[in-house]
Amino acid sequence: MEACDAGRTACLKPLLIVAVKSGMRRGELLGLNWADIDLDQRVAHLALTKNGTAREVPLSRRAVEALLILRADVDDPSQRVFAISEGGLEQA
Repeated sequence: MEACDAGRTACLKPLLIVAVKSGMRRGELLGLNWADIDLDQRVAHLALTKNGTAREVPLSRRAVEALLILRADVDDPSQRVFAISEGGLEQA
């Protein structure tokens, strides 16, 4: 996690925290918009999943803390939570 701070990808550390704490798949994480996240209820709403059904993913306190760091700079709820592509994530 310390190495994430040294890199050029600002969202990498929060992404890894949310991934570990939620169990969401890469595509689910990268497809999240802020409108999909309910920080008060601590849940992420996934409209499209691998098996084709919608589901809600509970978010731990640590995952919410990581998301709050990213949320500070967001004005548009349709904006993606993690501004990184699949290829960019693999390179990071």
